[in-house]
Amino acid sequence: MKVLMLMDTTRGGAATGARRLRDALATVPDMHVDALAATGPGLAWVQPADRWLSARQLLFCRLQARLMRKPELERRLYNDRALANQARLRQPDAFLIQNIWQACSYSLLERLPRQIPIVWTLRDMWALTGYCCYSFDCRQYLDGCTGNCPQWGKCGTTSISPAREWTRRERFFSANVDRIRLVAPSRWLTGLAEERFGDRIRTACIPNTVETDVFRPVPERQRLRAILGLPEQGLLLLAGAVNIHDARKGTGLLVEAQATLREQGLDIACAAFGEIKDDASACPGIKLMGPVADPALLNLYYNAADLYVLPSLADNLPNTLLEATAAGTPSVVFNVGGCPEVVRDGVNGFVARST
Repeated sequence: MKVLMLMDTTRGGAATGARRLRDALATVPDMHVDALAATGPGLAWVQPADRWLSARQLLFCRLQARLMRKPELERRLYNDRALANQARLRQPDAFLIQNIWQACSYSLLERLPRQIPIVWTLRDMWALTGYCCYSFDCRQYLDGCTGNCPQWGKCGTTSISPAREWTRRERFFSANVDRIRLVAPSRWLTGLAEERFGDRIRTACIPNTVETDVFRPVPERQRLRAILGLPEQGLLLLAGAVNIHDARKGTGLLVEAQATLREQGLDIACAAFGEIKDDASACPGIKLMGPVADPALLNLYYNAADLYVLPSLADNLPNTLLEATAAGTPSVVFNVGGCPEVVRDGVNGFVARST
């Protein structure tokens, strides 16, 4: 069986989940898996698709974006065409859709050959809504995304309103119910998908995986701290995200919490890994380490910490929680999304109320 995985980028948690899925499928007999990404560096397991469009096609995308008066959409239009062109050329037995909203648009799905089945891994809520990736308390996505969108502007640019986009997506799902299957990593998101589509579209829960031969307990915590340049005394908290300044990831709450604990006399230090896209002074009191791309090195950071803290205000089934748990480090999370499905309160960490 020949399968083609389509995704937006090779970076971030969604890409990590896609890579682990691809590696697992590659072990299945008679299964051949190719992966294409719209952006990001070409890696051993995935090819970038943006190199294959001609100058004529690029010019067409530019003109189309200008006619729409949305020049910032040019790159998305380009990526949609690049991925769809390669999908048609390769003619797989099935498409595996991963995260696509960051660099593509829904037109990618509409351009795919209609006779080929689609298995869509829900890395967030984007497939269920008319715009956002996480709706938080908003329930408008269940019946049309009408009214004001609380998340408007936070998930990139779009050419139409959430209500019109929801209608467009609903039309696509209704016309393709026989060839679409949804897979959600968390029971939380599986439930939302079932609530959104009812029994029209089959949905399954298949959790993310983690390499337990890489992420595992390592002894001598104090020695690890010295080697990694981390504080050797006191309680060490570790946090991480692709962009540690992402408000959804709640790093600001961690800043407030560690400051309060220090005021109460607790000997505490905090370190965080991830891209620093804003001024580092926005995270006072936190040692910012930048991205940690090497999984073996990341495992050492988990082992050096007393607690891994993920104060996300909305999340699916975060890879970092799986990695910390496999490393033997307890985690602290809010009771949001799929986080409590990984962290069992009082067993392998602590679960707090988000409100």
